[in-house]
Amino acid sequence: MTRSPSERRAHRRFDLACPVVVTDNAGNKLLDTKTLNLSDGGALLTVPTKQTIGLGQYVHVDVRLPRSTPNTFMFENISSDASILRHEPMKEHSSVATALTFTKPMKLSLEA
Repeated sequence: MTRSPSERRAHRRFDLACPVVVTDNAGNKLLDTKTLNLSDGGALLTVPTKQTIGLGQYVHVDVRLPRSTPNTFMFENISSDASILRHEPMKEHSSVATALTFTKPMKLSLEA
């Protein structure tokens, strides 16, 4: 895959809506949400505005990643520690798009 010179991301993003549970370092659930996109390096989540997590905060994410073969469909549970990078306004004002980066890149084997 060829990247444009302006593309700074190290990992290709995939538009996937996967269920996600976000917890703090003590294991307290902060929110149930879904991904807007996902890569080996991080994710973009939809987060209710009232549940916005502070920039730079470290969290733990559990993602249910859909997998399929010609004969089966299942969810693979993946987990990672992550930090909150930024918040972007969404069209509906009740939510923000929250970008996070995984502490260590993952090998999710995502395909187009």
